[in-house]
Amino acid sequence: MNISQRTVTVFLDSDGQAVMGLAAVKMPVSAGLTAYIQDTDDIGIWARIDRADGEHVILIRWDYVLSVDFTAGETKTVGLKP
Repeated sequence: MNISQRTVTVFLDSDGQAVMGLAAVKMPVSAGLTAYIQDTDDIGIWARIDRADGEHVILIRWDYVLSVDFTAGETKTVGLKP
């Protein structure tokens, strides 16, 4: 599933939360970080993050990701239309 160009909530393990803290990313009390996903690749998720000095793109490695949550949106019709 492609999550690029969408706003999602990424749930991180404790190591991932610690790394985000070191990168000055404000983590909510829960393990979920809501962010706009610029792109994904084999290494991880490239997310846009707002910090005090402006917007940054940060890599969240797949190793730290427990789950990704996003709204499903509209379903697409597949097949023939009447």
